[in-house]
Amino acid sequence: MGLRSNNRQDYYYLYIMIIIYIKRGEYLDIYNPIILRANRAVIPPGSITKFPKVQSRMLLWCTGNEGKVTANGSSFNLKKDMFLFLPWNHSITYAAYPDSSFNIAGIHLIPHIPKGTEITYNINHINTYNDQYNSMRSDSDLLGLKGLQRGSMKNGTPLKYLADYILSWFKRELDEERVVREMACQLLYEIKYNLKNVHSENRNIPLKLKNMVIFLEQNLASSIELSEIAAVGECSIPTANRLFKKYLNQSPVKWLQEKRIRVAATMLSTSTVSSAEASLSVGIEDPYYFSRLFKQIMGTTVSKYRMNNSIFYSTD
Repeated sequence: MGLRSNNRQDYYYLYIMIIIYIKRGEYLDIYNPIILRANRAVIPPGSITKFPKVQSRMLLWCTGNEGKVTANGSSFNLKKDMFLFLPWNHSITYAAYPDSSFNIAGIHLIPHIPKGTEITYNINHINTYNDQYNSMRSDSDLLGLKGLQRGSMKNGTPLKYLADYILSWFKRELDEERVVREMACQLLYEIKYNLKNVHSENRNIPLKLKNMVIFLEQNLASSIELSEIAAVGECSIPTANRLFKKYLNQSPVKWLQEKRIRVAATMLSTSTVSSAEASLSVGIEDPYYFSRLFKQIMGTTVSKYRMNNSIFYSTD
């Protein structure tokens, strides 16, 4: 049987936080975070690149071949889809292994630049910050995301989708301050949510369940049977149900429903895709069922959610 259910679910944490802060503008008004740079890079085989001081909070992740990263004296073997969220004024060294290049991507976020300040889309990678624009940049509290954070962003997760979208935005060299400020806010919430999610290294959950969750996240657009999920976890269907309920407080059916809707909601708020396109991208072919399920999980209609949360919507 396919995984469909009409049971109502509670709002998830991220949605509540976005409504509280972005809709009302309180977080933006207090801290004024902004993204000033996002790009991909390739470190050639055997090469080392060093930056003694970088004035940003940086989301750094591996997009292909792994390599070694040393940040503020701590070294990490950064593998594909692993990420680091680096502190303000961090030092960093990228080292590619001798037999392969090191593929990385990064998003540089400035925690505080006052509104009304002239924006220059650059990041200082040196020890001195003399110009008038950089003197207005400063660190601030970011939802408790202090120090160096590490985690994993898999294909199909909202953080991965949003990060890739931000990369494409900066590749097009678009200049829209309101958008990059709102993307900064949403990126922070996605990082915080991700670090609390199942892929956090601090979560002690069984390998069988991790494998099943990874399988679901990587196959959101496919029709998935319970038997397939259990097979990935090398367990029976009753055991799969038990593991999901014990560690994630949901059945596989409800977990997959919420994941699909949450990913679709991120797409609707950070891109111009239609509701039908978002629905198909997460494996829900019936648009009426998608609309009904979206309202049950999100507590509002697709159109109202997009109006209140889309970075492309303005009341001006």
